[in-house]
Amino acid sequence: MAHILKDFLMGSTIVILGMLLSLVVSIMLLILWIFFHLLGMLACVFFFIFLFFFALWLVGFLYRKTREISKK
Repeated sequence: MAHILKDFLMGSTIVILGMLLSLVVSIMLLILWIFFHLLGMLACVFFFIFLFFFALWLVGFLYRKTREISKK
């Protein structure tokens, strides 16, 4: 009878540890999901800021080049 009780307690312990581990992994994945979504949004914002400044530089560059060509 003692080995049945020991097996029952061991099985219960394994099930409880599995539940706790799945809870910890779920919380960790939720935190990673939030972090990577924020990182993706920041990458998108920085891309559009870079694109804006590149367009501004390109307009100035083309303006200078056309002025140099028209002076010649």
